[in-house]
Amino acid sequence: MLRSPDAAFGSDVYESVRSGQCPVGLIPQENSIHGIVIEAYDILRGPDVGREVFVRGEVTLGIQHCLITRKGVALKDVKRVLSHEQVRKNSTFVCAYYT
Repeated sequence: MLRSPDAAFGSDVYESVRSGQCPVGLIPQENSIHGIVIEAYDILRGPDVGREVFVRGEVTLGIQHCLITRKGVALKDVKRVLSHEQVRKNSTFVCAYYT
């Protein structure tokens, strides 16, 4: 079984920076397969952006998805995978075994 985690990742990163818990944060703005990440634009339109929180730059990253387990777990023993929805749509390996 494959499903997405419940955490609101982008808003968690934003709140950590806004509160001073983290000095910087990195959120996805767009990707080459699905286009813009609407949640990021919603965050960046918030009232604190430009007052307490500032956009300082842009980074382009290549992304690789990896299936991780605890030490000693064989691939055949994996019954459930938690991931972002894009992994389900774009990983032929994960789709072949877990959808």
